[in-house]
Amino acid sequence: MEIAEILFLALVGLALGSFLNVTIDRLPRGESLIRPPSRCDACHHRLGLLDLVPIVSYVWLLGRCRYCDYRIPYRSPLVEAVTSVGCGLIGYQYGLTPVSAVLVLYLTTIIHLILVELEHSLILNSVIVTALVIVLATLPFSPLGHNLGLGETYLHSLAGAGAGICIMLLIYPLSKGRIGAGKVKLAALLGAMLGFPHIIAGLAVGLVGVGLLAAALLVLKSRGHSDAIPLGPMLLGGAASVLVTGTGIYNWYLGLF
Repeated sequence: MEIAEILFLALVGLALGSFLNVTIDRLPRGESLIRPPSRCDACHHRLGLLDLVPIVSYVWLLGRCRYCDYRIPYRSPLVEAVTSVGCGLIGYQYGLTPVSAVLVLYLTTIIHLILVELEHSLILNSVIVTALVIVLATLPFSPLGHNLGLGETYLHSLAGAGAGICIMLLIYPLSKGRIGAGKVKLAALLGAMLGFPHIIAGLAVGLVGVGLLAAALLVLKSRGHSDAIPLGPMLLGGAASVLVTGTGIYNWYLGLF
């Protein structure tokens, strides 16, 4: 794989990460993504080009607004860095191809959903519906469509969505009411993205992550048995790991059996 292709997608990831920060801030508040240019959250001063260069501006300004010294959240450069690394890994797996373009769309959607739920405890129906439409439209160019015929691709996607819903319903009794319709819709979306049987590995990685986090928090005594663990972000993280590693995690998961 050519280094230039990986670097190009990593740079695309930086730009997309910057845009993701805008969506994470605005969509939960019902604000438009095409409103007037970005402004500081504290002093509302219009931000210039030098304030908006991904990661570089944060480092150059020492993490503060140049106009009012407001501390910029650590989330901003973190999202940019994670998106860049994820896009670079997709480039490493698939090169500069239509499959990579589709996976970049999926990855950015997942990162948005993770951060919105962590910060606002929301899974926005508008994002789920929009993402599902995008998934269905791009399936022929996804890894599923790359390896299967058109009819098989949509059958595997539909089966993945059904499997995601069934898994959520199976663990519902153990959730004590914490798994609502939002998580079921989320699992259906991830199943449509990954297809069957890859959704099994994606959700399994997420659920193992939930268990490990719960055990760690109990050991550290930072949470009690009744405290909520962020299930949605963990499931999304599991799906993202399958997306960016191709069949690697799926084959590892099968190897356990």
